[in-house]
Amino acid sequence: MWQRKTPEEIRRVDRRLRFSPLFSLGFALFAATVMTIAASWGFWGYLVPPQPPQPLGRVLRVFPFFFAFMFLGLYIGQIARRIPKIPDRSAMICVRCKQITDYTTDTQCPCGGHRELLAHWTWVPDRDQQSARVDKII
Repeated sequence: MWQRKTPEEIRRVDRRLRFSPLFSLGFALFAATVMTIAASWGFWGYLVPPQPPQPLGRVLRVFPFFFAFMFLGLYIGQIARRIPKIPDRSAMICVRCKQITDYTTDTQCPCGGHRELLAHWTWVPDRDQQSARVDKII
């Protein structure tokens, strides 16, 4: 059966989601790669006039700077807003009927209950099932 986690465990889950650097790392890697390729083609941005194309090996020196700038900007923004990020689109569970659904912005369930993140809940096996398993083992 589904059981809601304690408020301390929920705070820990939300904190882990908030401080996870995976989204920032992935997006910074993608953005730095695109910016490095654009720089090798001679495009350094809107404020800098176009330059002649350069070999990728020569421009690759700026990749760490692009990556660090993007990662720090995204990660600090993620931490400062103090809410878990939404891109992972976690599953949700209804508090009343315990029906599990995909992520939705509608927090009302058709049964009348409200939905919250499944990460705030844990599965606890019934005691009858546990005792039946023990009986089979013995």
